[in-house]
Amino acid sequence: MKIVGNELFGTLREKCGPSFHNFVKEKIQPLAGYIIEENFGLESSKISELSEEIDIIVNGAATTNFYERYDVALASNALGTKYICKFAEKCPNLKMFLHVSTAYVAGEQQGLLLEKPFRFGETLKQGCHLDIDGELKLVDSVKAELAHSSGNSKQLERTTMKKLGLKRTIDAIITAYAKQSITYFIGDGDVILDLIPGDMVVNAMMVAMAIHWNKKGQVVIHVSSSLHNPLSISSAVEMAYNYLSANPQIGKNGRNFKAKRLHLIKRFSIFKAYMFVKYKLPIEVS
Repeated sequence: MKIVGNELFGTLREKCGPSFHNFVKEKIQPLAGYIIEENFGLESSKISELSEEIDIIVNGAATTNFYERYDVALASNALGTKYICKFAEKCPNLKMFLHVSTAYVAGEQQGLLLEKPFRFGETLKQGCHLDIDGELKLVDSVKAELAHSSGNSKQLERTTMKKLGLKRTIDAIITAYAKQSITYFIGDGDVILDLIPGDMVVNAMMVAMAIHWNKKGQVVIHVSSSLHNPLSISSAVEMAYNYLSANPQIGKNGRNFKAKRLHLIKRFSIFKAYMFVKYKLPIEVS
């Protein structure tokens, strides 16, 4: 009931009136489990029962919180997807597997990009390889090192895992701006970004299920909002400034960083000259 109390269900709640909760109980059967465990931590009899009854699997169980502990995020986003795929193979009546992802699909590539599924281990950045097992071993080794040096400190473990998550996931540019390390960067403020509202994603999921039900093959669908709900980079920069002004970051000395606007430079030659004067020249002079 905590989930359906969310404002996303406001329209349905208004439509159903007092019978809203009864309607939800008829349509939804919540099941407590643990997605980062094989068989979700459920008994084999329950898994067998579910595998016979399920005809559509919608996998949206992943964290998009970049400030999440790295071990939690890795387990949810990687192992969770792995185990749900293994479960799908056990479902004889499965008509569709729908995986919802917020992941970037173009990376640093340029030009007209045709959609292609990634093979296991492939990354957006060409020439790189994603080693999930290696990342899991990294988490285990960091935890083991903490246990050896500091004993069983849960608070230290939480802090370290969050810092590791920032190192492995956060864009260095965003982090640098939050710490006010940079106030200039290259970019065209008029370029339009895509921010996808949750209700638009849900609508796209419903349409995808209706159209591709019981059809073989893999289909990739992108949801975009920039045509009807455009957001310019300059607007995003202004939002970031307003957020950091209201929620200042704290430095190592315990003092707050004073937020400064990020200025965009369109031409790379000018940006390169700025970086030389601002950062490289002082080092060479000293």
